[in-house]
Amino acid sequence: WEWLWDWLSQSMKQQLETAGSSHSLIQMAWDMTLDTMPEDELGGVIFDTLSELAPNIASVVTSPRQMVAIKFIEMINTIVALSSAKRGGELWKQIPAIAARHIRHGVQVHHANIVGQVLETVMVEALQDEWTEEIADAWGRHWDLVCSALFAEMALWQSHSEPACSLWKRAARKWSPPVLGYAVLAKLSKSLPDLVSSYAVAWAA
Repeated sequence: WEWLWDWLSQSMKQQLETAGSSHSLIQMAWDMTLDTMPEDELGGVIFDTLSELAPNIASVVTSPRQMVAIKFIEMINTIVALSSAKRGGELWKQIPAIAARHIRHGVQVHHANIVGQVLETVMVEALQDEWTEEIADAWGRHWDLVCSALFAEMALWQSHSEPACSLWKRAARKWSPPVLGYAVLAKLSKSLPDLVSSYAVAWAA
């Protein structure tokens, strides 16, 4: 039993060290990138790079460039923070609301790879020789992890959309929109307050 316990202890220690190391690399790389230029300028560079590499995606953005730039920085700050956050913790619990917001803006699953490439392109350009294989590996694994969680939630939201729309149309034939809306909100607020809160956060953003 002693050898088994020693092996398990070493394995757990190695996993914790790897996780901590990955977080440090992710945070360090992002901090160094932020040091190269002001945040709003960096966000603008990310958007311009997206426009260059994927004009079909950038063309659907209707918000002003400055606002989009700020949103990009906020998004990446959240992704970086998730690298050190406990899975199942408060920060990870925001993923469903973020997923709802992405659906609202028409984000598709295949956009993740493109945005990931855009971000890496910008960071490589900003960091030059300081962008290492270790940083690239840590960023890639974390990006995939976050995207997997995000798109799993998006799939869950979308799986309920068709039956929900069908029921809504049937109910709308009976009640006026304001009456129906208030009735649904009142019912959900009592039975599923967390769901109502997540909707409020998603649609307010």
